[in-house]
Amino acid sequence: MQTRTYADLFELVSALCGVTFATIEEPRIRALMNRRAVRAFKSSNYWTRFIKIGEERTVYGGCIPFFQAGKNTIDSFLRIFAYAPYRTNGSQEYQYAVGQSGAELVSGNVIPTSAFVVYKSAISFSTAAGATSSSLTSSSLIPEEWFEYMAHGTYADYLRAEGQQEKAAVADAEASEILLDELMKIDEQHTQTIIAKRIFTNMNMQSREGGGGAMGVSSGSGDQVLFPPITSGDTWGGFTWEITSVEAGNTDYLGTLTLARFELKDPYGAVALLLTSPTQITLNNTAANLWSVTINPLVVTLAANIYTYGLETTDSITGVKTQLVGTLTVNVDPVI
Repeated sequence: MQTRTYADLFELVSALCGVTFATIEEPRIRALMNRRAVRAFKSSNYWTRFIKIGEERTVYGGCIPFFQAGKNTIDSFLRIFAYAPYRTNGSQEYQYAVGQSGAELVSGNVIPTSAFVVYKSAISFSTAAGATSSSLTSSSLIPEEWFEYMAHGTYADYLRAEGQQEKAAVADAEASEILLDELMKIDEQHTQTIIAKRIFTNMNMQSREGGGGAMGVSSGSGDQVLFPPITSGDTWGGFTWEITSVEAGNTDYLGTLTLARFELKDPYGAVALLLTSPTQITLNNTAANLWSVTINPLVVTLAANIYTYGLETTDSITGVKTQLVGTLTVNVDPVI
């Protein structure tokens, strides 16, 4: 990945500050640069150069330590799988709790000897000679995606230290916008969408055609979801619910999916809308641990109100089970 030199960064900071720093001042400026580097690092768990996907790690007595010889030090555990993730057999996932020693697996009577970890590695800076360090040195290479932010952020910190608070606030705002632009690039690469635990939110459920969107959920049954409001008379885009990963020992989805129902009820408990497969709901995948259903788009003609809903599935082993519950607000059509 692309990098810039420490000398380039120092030169830009000097230019922004309008100062030729004396040698004795360089450690202070470097400390401010380090502060901004750490701030950028902590702003996301999904920086491309620090994220490791499905690296096999040794499990010691049910624990995956932060450090293992020959591998990167782990800063943040993101997900832990029994098999190499995002492949045919990679959906079996472990729950875990992070403690002082590392990630303690919740694996029941099964004590694995290895697991595949998705994690963010600890911050480090490399040099042209291949050496690494946890903080900036005069030989460090600067991540290209942090370069402008670190320069403008250091400039803001310098102004603040010099007592120029108003100018510092303006420079800080500019630095924040630069960092936000880089974070948006991460979002556009969809790494976080795939790796993060999938949940429904108002933002990620929206689509350009007016509500709804294809989404996946890997958590347990009974998830509570608040859909974005829709307007009576508009076309609702529907949504897709799917099983993208199953935690180790979870047998809830071992059966063959046979039926899906989506029901809306008004505040008095009366059924206002009932959708069923295969007509209004498409069963995309009915195989064990791979269930996927799509509530197809439809024109919503319901009266303005706040409705509660439930998505139920029926399978060959566990029978009927509620997978999603929540609310859907229908607003008055302003044109009428």
